Amino acid sequence: MRFSNKVVIAVILLNVLFALAVLAVSWHTGQGLDSLVVGWFAFTTGELWTLGKIKRDKIGKDGDNND
Repeated sequence: MRFSNKVVIAVILLNVLFALAVLAVSWHTGQGLDSLVVGWFAFTTGELWTLGKIKRDKIGKDGDNND
């Protein structure tokens, strides 16, 4: 399995765990964690976007889809 595939799987799992943790904290405290949620998902979206850009640039440079 390629490193980029591992990163995508890790980000998805971390997002699910983060969402569950935020829901649990919000349920116990009654407070929302809006800025933390926005920051986390902005970070992980940026990581995936950058990884996709690297992949697109590599495919464009190589002219094929060699994994």
